[in-house]
Amino acid sequence: MLADDKIERYSRQIILPEVGGKGQERILDSRVLIALDGSVRDSAVLYLAAAGVGRIGLVGAQADSVVSCFAGNIDPNRQFSRLNPDCRVEVYASVSGKQSGGLVDQHDFIIGSNETLHDACYAKKKPFFWVVASGQRGEIFFSCGDQPDWPCLRCVMREQKEYRCGLDGPSSPFTGLFLGTQAATEVVKVILGINTTRQPKLLQCDFAALNITEQKVNKNASCPVCS
Repeated sequence: MLADDKIERYSRQIILPEVGGKGQERILDSRVLIALDGSVRDSAVLYLAAAGVGRIGLVGAQADSVVSCFAGNIDPNRQFSRLNPDCRVEVYASVSGKQSGGLVDQHDFIIGSNETLHDACYAKKKPFFWVVASGQRGEIFFSCGDQPDWPCLRCVMREQKEYRCGLDGPSSPFTGLFLGTQAATEVVKVILGINTTRQPKLLQCDFAALNITEQKVNKNASCPVCS
């Protein structure tokens, strides 16, 4: 049961029928790993911390720079305690190969643009939220290995080569803010069990053209990861 101080802190969320006390407890018990950079990462981590996610891991050599949103001190937990004392932040160096599996084991949900992390998540049947942004374009995709009929990220990359061409540069602040917040919202929805039975789609955003579309992605029968 939530303590009185937590009920007061999250009162605006708890009154929502989709959340309630039990839902807030699940958020507090959740562990989210974020392997992103720039404003995409910053907006995602701030949203999740404010929502009450109990533990957030940040991957990347510059991960601790997110605390500059609060002050110059680079101790992430000191700074995040000002936003939410229930949230603990841990910073990891860039990972690859076997290290990815270890990080996936320590977290319940992963947000990132790292394909190796996706493959580790799929093998361990954990949710992975793909987010990539460049300039004024970006995309989001949700993959989960416990849904064998769903396509994985490798299926997306095979079908969407033309669209993804050029998504390899820095993003504009607005693009990162939107995509990071949207990805964090999707994580909270999965934590709460909202819309978890709907087959995922690829969300493609082009802010220069003010265009946001959903693309259906089919499972690839010859996919090396999920087939």
